[in-house]
Amino acid sequence: EGAGGGAGDEGAAVLHDQIAQIQVKITQLQEERNVIEGELYEHKASIEKITLALPALDTRKKAAVKRRAFKDAARIAAEIKTLKANKDDETDKQDQKSAEITRMTTELGSLNAEKKEKEDLLTKAVSKEDERRLEMIEKLKANATKQLSRASKLPEGVKEVYTKVLTEEVEVLSAEADQIRTRHEWPSDFKKMKTPVEEEEEEEEEEKKDVSEATEADDHKTPGAGAAAAPEVADAGADADAKMRARAAELQEQISNILQDIDERDEAIDIAAADEDFDKAAALEEDNESARQELSALRAELERLGPLVGAVTGEPQPQAAQPQAVEEEEEAAAEKGPALQTADAAASMMAAAEADDKEKEKEEEEEGSEAKGAGDAAEKKEGGE
Repeated sequence: EGAGGGAGDEGAAVLHDQIAQIQVKITQLQEERNVIEGELYEHKASIEKITLALPALDTRKKAAVKRRAFKDAARIAAEIKTLKANKDDETDKQDQKSAEITRMTTELGSLNAEKKEKEDLLTKAVSKEDERRLEMIEKLKANATKQLSRASKLPEGVKEVYTKVLTEEVEVLSAEADQIRTRHEWPSDFKKMKTPVEEEEEEEEEEKKDVSEATEADDHKTPGAGAAAAPEVADAGADADAKMRARAAELQEQISNILQDIDERDEAIDIAAADEDFDKAAALEEDNESARQELSALRAELERLGPLVGAVTGEPQPQAAQPQAVEEEEEAAAEKGPALQTADAAASMMAAAEADDKEKEKEEEEEGSEAKGAGDAAEKKEGGE
């Protein structure tokens, strides 16, 4: 490991030198490019200045020719010629500087790429070296920790000194290990070796885990584990049976209450009709009609529920009343006495009663007439005698 570490150090040193040399070239080239960029700016400024001056000179030249000041025109023409030559020269220099800047930029790109490659190699080399160093540190820490655990057997005077030295050594090694991990953003447990205490704790955890798994396996093999589900199924069936029974009882109670309400309203209808309160009688009859519809729905539900309850409990279930039975109940009620169900029926009965009264009055009048006639005849007979 020592030889490998030396080779790693040597390789890292070489990479450091190469990167430094490349950086020097990059810096020099950047400075040269900055100078050339300044010169290029000056050339561009000169070209722009000449370009702006030429139109004005050309105008002055034409004006001189127009006023026939040919000497002035010749002087201005010579000045224009010189400026154009200077412009061409500045343009050539500008093109040269631009080409040179382009070349430098390309070279800088290559140098930066080479530098990045060397830096990556250096990072890998340093990483490997730090990894080896970290392994060695962790081994030293583990050894020092093990010796600390045995220090209790040493004499008192020696034990204190020995413990202090080893503790300081562990602290220094731990700090260096943390620094290496932080530099490479490695996790805190990277290359970390367990202390004797941690190894014992891990062994205890493994033993507990094995015991737990064995216990769980025994539980799965215990006879009757599958049969334990049977009572749960039976309980579920019993719950369903109880719910259906409760619902059937509830339906029967509701039906009984509705029938009682209908009977009470029938009696109230008779009283209202007798009092000629036909609006009240009609309203009560509408309530009874709604109650009969509700009664029909409850009986239908009870009829559907009956077979299910019987299948579970084996007990005979109440059957919903059939239409024929309903008719028989209504006929029996009719035999007990007339019940006025509607205002029209009550009115018909009242009309019949009035007709009977008129018939009786007519008969009484006829009987009175006959009696009077008989009396007159008797008086005449007595007078003749």
